[in-house]
Amino acid sequence: MSLGIDEGGLIGYEPKPGCQAYTAFVSWLALNGSRAELALAFLANLAAWGENCRRLASVLRGRYETSFFEFFAEPAPGFAELALAVAEQGLTAGDSPPRARRAARLL
Repeated sequence: MSLGIDEGGLIGYEPKPGCQAYTAFVSWLALNGSRAELALAFLANLAAWGENCRRLASVLRGRYETSFFEFFAEPAPGFAELALAVAEQGLTAGDSPPRARRAARLL
């Protein structure tokens, strides 16, 4: 399957920071983040993600398949409680509260 990018286009590609910052930060958190940073960042992120999925599903319903968006519109049952428990464990073990707040804000 061709993606429509020839070798010259691939070599000349310039990443767009605004488009790739999210995935870069998620990768950085996965490699370097503390328990509190990861738990609080994804707790905040999944709330925004769920709201976006809910809005897209309502706009697209009736014209396109929306099961993907509907699935992610609500967090997994118990996710918030588990994420807060992991964050608390991390903070109790010495994870940095300012870094955890920053990770949640940035993600």
